[in-house]
Amino acid sequence: MLLGGLVLATADRIVRIPVPGEWHSLLVHPEAVLETRRAREALAGSYELKEFVAQSANLALVLTGCHAGDAQLVRAGLRDVLVEPRRAPLVVGFGAAKAAALDAGAMGASISGAGPSVFAWFESRERAEAAAPLVQAAFAAAGFESCVGVSAIDSPGAVLL
Repeated sequence: MLLGGLVLATADRIVRIPVPGEWHSLLVHPEAVLETRRAREALAGSYELKEFVAQSANLALVLTGCHAGDAQLVRAGLRDVLVEPRRAPLVVGFGAAKAAALDAGAMGASISGAGPSVFAWFESRERAEAAAPLVQAAFAAAGFESCVGVSAIDSPGAVLL
């Protein structure tokens, strides 16, 4: 968040990932409560090696797609096979919200952080803004008002005023 844009943070380094300037993210936050503790508990249990292999391959596709400016690679990789399946049941309306974003042309969509916010990546600000009311409608159908934000993925970081 401090550096802005897309950043890969490991235990000993921070690497900024280049992203095409026209790509934008839509963030929709339903007026629902999901405790971080509960979201973390959903991740307990064992995982199969094939899930880690698939998640690693997906991450590689997203990173390569960002570096190359190739939306098709990002589309192929922006799929969470580890966390999303376990947390999705905790976010009421998530399935419909994600489907609405994808139907509106998102490269991919998933749960943001521990939830209940949902993010989706688009190839332009216009597409992200057009998708916003559709994703909000999905949450409204589940009984939740929501607020939205649209920003460039390659956004600036924090500045000292």
